[in-house]
Amino acid sequence: MEQLLQKIQDLKTEIAAFSDGDAETFRIKFLGSKGLVKTIMGEMKNVAAENKKEAGQLLNEFKLFTEAKYEELKSFTNNGQ
Repeated sequence: MEQLLQKIQDLKTEIAAFSDGDAETFRIKFLGSKGLVKTIMGEMKNVAAENKKEAGQLLNEFKLFTEAKYEELKSFTNNGQ
């Protein structure tokens, strides 16, 4: 569980710092079918049964955080053109 928390925190830092401005690059890297969000969601199978609820909530919050950053980049890209 600690490893999962650390991975989520590291990715959140990377996502927050993403300033390339290219929404499509961000979407592919983080939200695509082989993206980092899907990869980290796969870690759920390694979480002990008693921690699954908490881990699920953390993963869901992480996914929402990532999607919000994508929407921000998308609107910035659309407004910048």
